Amino acid sequence: MKTPAGRAVIVPVSNEKKQSSSIQMIAEQRLQLPPRRFFHTGENRLFLLGLASAGLLLVLIALPLFRGTVYEFDDLNNYHLPFRYFYAQCLKAGDNFTWVPSVYCGYYLHGEGQVGMFHPLHLLLYRFLPLDIAYNLELFLSYPFMLAGMFFFLRRWNLPRDASMLGALVFAFSGFTVLHYVHMNVVAVASHIPWMLLAIDMVVRSPSTRKRSVFAFGLALLTGSQLLLGNPQAFWYSSLTEVLYALLLIRPWNDIPAYVRLGTAKALGAAIGAIQVLAHREGVAASFRDIPSLDFLMWPSVRPVHLLQIAAPYFFNESVFEYIGYGLKAYNGAVPLVLVVFLLLRLPQVGPLKKLAAGVLFLNLVSILMAMGKYGYVYRLQTFLPIVGLFREPNRYILLFHLTMSIGAAIAFATVSALVRDGGRTPWRALSPLLLVPLVSILPYLLALIGRTVDSPSLLQYFVLGMSAKINMLIAGPLIMISATALVLLAARGKDIAIFGLILLAAVDLLFYGVNSTIGSDGIRPIDNILKSFPTPGANPGQYRVQSDDVILIMKGLNLADGYAGLPPKRELQPLDKSRLRLAGAQWIMSKTPKYSGGRSFGMTLPKPLPRVRLVTKAVVSENIQQDIDKIDIASTALVDHDIGLQEGSPGSATIISDRPGRISIAAQSNNKQLLVLSESYHRGWQAKVDGKRLPVLRVYGDFMGCIVDDGNHVVDFVFRPKSLIIGAWVSLTGITAALLLFLISLRGTRPSK
Repeated sequence: MKTPAGRAVIVPVSNEKKQSSSIQMIAEQRLQLPPRRFFHTGENRLFLLGLASAGLLLVLIALPLFRGTVYEFDDLNNYHLPFRYFYAQCLKAGDNFTWVPSVYCGYYLHGEGQVGMFHPLHLLLYRFLPLDIAYNLELFLSYPFMLAGMFFFLRRWNLPRDASMLGALVFAFSGFTVLHYVHMNVVAVASHIPWMLLAIDMVVRSPSTRKRSVFAFGLALLTGSQLLLGNPQAFWYSSLTEVLYALLLIRPWNDIPAYVRLGTAKALGAAIGAIQVLAHREGVAASFRDIPSLDFLMWPSVRPVHLLQIAAPYFFNESVFEYIGYGLKAYNGAVPLVLVVFLLLRLPQVGPLKKLAAGVLFLNLVSILMAMGKYGYVYRLQTFLPIVGLFREPNRYILLFHLTMSIGAAIAFATVSALVRDGGRTPWRALSPLLLVPLVSILPYLLALIGRTVDSPSLLQYFVLGMSAKINMLIAGPLIMISATALVLLAARGKDIAIFGLILLAAVDLLFYGVNSTIGSDGIRPIDNILKSFPTPGANPGQYRVQSDDVILIMKGLNLADGYAGLPPKRELQPLDKSRLRLAGAQWIMSKTPKYSGGRSFGMTLPKPLPRVRLVTKAVVSENIQQDIDKIDIASTALVDHDIGLQEGSPGSATIISDRPGRISIAAQSNNKQLLVLSESYHRGWQAKVDGKRLPVLRVYGDFMGCIVDDGNHVVDFVFRPKSLIIGAWVSLTGITAALLLFLISLRGTRPSK
């Protein structure tokens, strides 16, 4: 069949009878390739070129794994690495890893969620492998998983192998996924998105009942996996994409069973992840994040002027980004940008892919508006929604922008490849809008030149800051845009060599923008060297606590009165209140020079830290702990929220028998009814038993806990067993069992299709 230049020929995949209107979709059609040996060979070569490029980028990201080093930039060394160290230690020792006693005087780490403690992969990695290998593998595995998922998803739409590989390459190594490696759990959840879309597609459009059952089960497992990784915000982005994609595929008025299948799979997935979801809900309720301000939710937002970075990536430096850096960077490569512009021009000619292309462009626009936060106004609507309204950092919607850019680039690449193989040539006039891309890349430089002549502060002065970048970087931006535009123009004019250049340029561009800035940073060292750069206070530092937010200090055996987390706990007392520090048993305060780890020191020693466990005979009821704390002698008197009827007298003695995460045993001796005070953070998940008899855990001084002991010798056991963990475990077990049973039943009741 002859067709106009650049128009693909669509024929059915098979002559099977269509079972429903939902099956009459693009996935049952394929591009009929003309019998030209050159193109077939060229497609293979392009695919192998893209695969080799992806392999090189994966090897570069995995370099710390081979060198015995780890990434340590930003949240990696002050959050992910130390908490995973604690997690691994507990797994090997058989301790309760949900409660970390060495941060915030005790903290419900599982409620924070970002370690993903009950994810099967994490349980295996950190139980059986050395810390550095497990840590590197957790960070690294997201990238090949993401690459493969996007490739197979695009192949599901019958895109050629080369176009599918290009889309996978662009998404897996995008500016978001690579530059956000410091938020390793966000990247891990994002890596599931292409697989989720593929599973939804198969559940909705596959003519085989058996395949629909298999992928529905897979969808439930993937949903549970995302939830167990512990980043609800990234899960929300994935869920939003899934809903829009399902709406793209399903016609509500004639395929209700498809909605039922998808809804059942997602519900079972949510049940599988309940052990994390319920704990995270409890963690939010115990944090100040439960009632955030609007300004807090809107920070950071992508300013409209920052959108110019999409075409001028190296112009905007950290000064222009207000020192937020990678969080606001939206660049995804010059090749995807030019290809998506080309897709806009050729949208009527993409044939069966038009519906997907239109949906991609719609989500692309929505994601940009959402990422703009307070400047885009649309994000305000999300703040009114339950649960997701508590999410901050609208700039992270850049993830969906990069997702749609990669899919759009793959569709456009398939279209331009079809032009090459058919020998077609697009008229120059139709391609002229592509020249806007290099012109936009030069625009910030022109505005900067004008801004230098303006004395008064203005928006133009904003661009002058961008000129402080290195000259080679300033030149690189427009040069890359010009090169990408030239290659797309040549390909659209039928030059076959240009499509090879597009894949190569895309890989090199992503290498230098994201991967190189990651692997070329100074934050890659062996764990021992990282720890040596942090000081240790005097002798027996583990006996007392340290006032510091450097969580990595727990890897040196220190206990912190403060800490760092995404969900900091609510506290009645100010962190630096002298009485609180005494109650916490803090003996040192770490001082540090910003941005320089070598500037940390323990220059201040705190007087008279109180012991970790003690008995008191006086208790005062207080409704405002912060005001009343300085009115009492905290060494002999406790502040409580209700009358507990203590008997005054001489305080007894208390000695710690065993002190493990989530389990503390104490030997207490008293002559009358007294209050046992423990400098461990209060949480309603703690249970107390005195000689095996269950007693209520009391809130003491607002932030700490204790219990009543009568006269005599007693053994007091504190055990951390929150209801969210117990209920969540049962729901998760029920969810995985139900999903497996439904899967087996559905397989048994169907026959494999021919």
